[in-house]
Amino acid sequence: MVEILILWQLCQSIGNIAREKGRSATGYQFLLVAMWFGMEFLGGVVGLIATNQNGYAYLLALAGAVGGAIIAFVIAKSRPTALSSGPRGFAVQQNSGVYNPQPPQ
Repeated sequence: MVEILILWQLCQSIGNIAREKGRSATGYQFLLVAMWFGMEFLGGVVGLIATNQNGYAYLLALAGAVGGAIIAFVIAKSRPTALSSGPRGFAVQQNSGVYNPQPPQ
């Protein structure tokens, strides 16, 4: 239960980082949860194979979860700020408002 509460707080933190950069928080929060559980599983399997003891396997699983969270935060913090406004696409030249066609020659 404590693990879920920690993960909830981390999701809020990574969401705030993403929003400050002008990005959607949902993708980064999903990345955090996927990295957390994926690395926790991987750490548990490696710990069980390496030590063949449940206690050490659980500690390595928690270490894997923390490592996955750190990787997710590094990815979120290293992303550049998204352009929220400004020119996009082709450049548009301003017109003076006067239509002055050139006659064909």
